[in-house]
Amino acid sequence: LMLVRRKNRSLSTAAEALWDVVRDQGNALMAGREGDPLYQI
Repeated sequence: LMLVRRKNRSLSTAAEALWDVVRDQGNALMAGREGDPLYQI
């Protein structure tokens, strides 16, 4: 991921911050699925 950031300088800090938010939401969603019996298939 660091190599991609070094290559692609057009990636703004705002885009990186947005990616961090999306990643955090994804982790929270996975954690929620682990605790949800409906997803225990």
